[in-house]
Amino acid sequence: MKKYSIATGNPHEQLIISNIRVSYDDFNNGNPYNTSFSVKVISGDFAGTAEFEYNIKDFISFIKEIRELYNFKLNKVELYDIGYGSNIQFYLDKTGHIKILGTIYGDSMEHSLTFTFPTDQTAIEAFSTSLYKDFITENTYKL
Repeated sequence: MKKYSIATGNPHEQLIISNIRVSYDDFNNGNPYNTSFSVKVISGDFAGTAEFEYNIKDFISFIKEIRELYNFKLNKVELYDIGYGSNIQFYLDKTGHIKILGTIYGDSMEHSLTFTFPTDQTAIEAFSTSLYKDFITENTYKL
């Protein structure tokens, strides 16, 4: 499975989305829990992985918004899990610095990781470009 990574240049500050699965049957039947993926966060000496549940329509909106953040058209974007409530926010300032912060929850919310780390817009370029290419331009997931 393909991975989408934010590489800050620091191995102790990373965000990786992987294992994206879309259920077309659930989507066509109106079930909002039609997309799932893993989010791994490395922040300092801590790391955690959360499973996100999403509606593919909302995930497509996130992909468009993260691209707009990269292009200085938005200054805040949020990725919010509709299952356990894991969330990740991206804040862009006027100079191109980005603060990535949030809380992710493990299975049954038994574990959590609250994190924050700074980066700049160049760190999200490959992340936003590859997501946009796969889900919008080439429609790899056949939406």
